[in-house]
Amino acid sequence: MVAGGGTGGHVLPAVPVVEALLAQGVDVHFVGGRSGFEERLVTPLNAPHSEARLTYHGIATGKLRRYFSLANLADALRVLLGVWQAWRLTGRVRPDVVFSKGGFVSFPVV
Repeated sequence: MVAGGGTGGHVLPAVPVVEALLAQGVDVHFVGGRSGFEERLVTPLNAPHSEARLTYHGIATGKLRRYFSLANLADALRVLLGVWQAWRLTGRVRPDVVFSKGGFVSFPVV
């Protein structure tokens, strides 16, 4: 399982890791946000001729702002929802390893 996102700086460095795992025949579950940003970056890696599969899972995420904002309250609830979704997902997928590249999307998974 690979987790990361929020910005390209957290997703793009994970791409070579995903490519290497897929090349070795390892199924990869990528966990990102529901915005679609991360999904657009990683799903093209799913080669139709490969035995391994890349599956994308979007979860709820929230961003912690370092200044006062009422959006922090809503995002705190999103983070809690994301933690619950990630817990259920890891229970269902049962990954051997979780690789996190960082970003606020990876927090619920890790």
